[in-house]
Amino acid sequence: MKNLMVEPGSEAAPERFHMTITAGGPYLVFGHPPLRQQFMLPNRDGEIWYFQAGEKYSTESEPTALCRCGHSGDKPYCDGSHVRADWDPSLTASEEPLLDGAERYEGPEVALTDNRVYCAFARFCDAKGQVWNLVGMEGKQARDLTVREADHCPAGRLSAWTGGQE
Repeated sequence: MKNLMVEPGSEAAPERFHMTITAGGPYLVFGHPPLRQQFMLPNRDGEIWYFQAGEKYSTESEPTALCRCGHSGDKPYCDGSHVRADWDPSLTASEEPLLDGAERYEGPEVALTDNRVYCAFARFCDAKGQVWNLVGMEGKQARDLTVREADHCPAGRLSAWTGGQE
């Protein structure tokens, strides 16, 4: 298998898990990874605050074919609709390392990297005064909130760095 780079601050998935993107069809997932729907939910103040697990999907077939065209009647699985659907199978994601385009914000206790290209508008970063403000504040609460809000970013736009990890 091709040796893929793992972004600093993240962990490599177990080697048994891997995915192939077919040229004009589905994602083929190998190794039986867990696959579960996730919902972003607010706290009692209305701030997006946590994930709640939803439906669990089987990955027991080897490989498991997941829809990439958006037209499957059996989502998240591929049902072959891509053959008849009007969709663009071109791969458009950048292969540049995530941190290459990131801005860095230095705080007294934690640093924050932010690559705006990856924003998914989930709003975990806004919950307790915006992560960009929190990173500049002193104290355990500000540091912990900065790390929490960055760690909950579902797209990887934000990363918090403590203790010179970057």
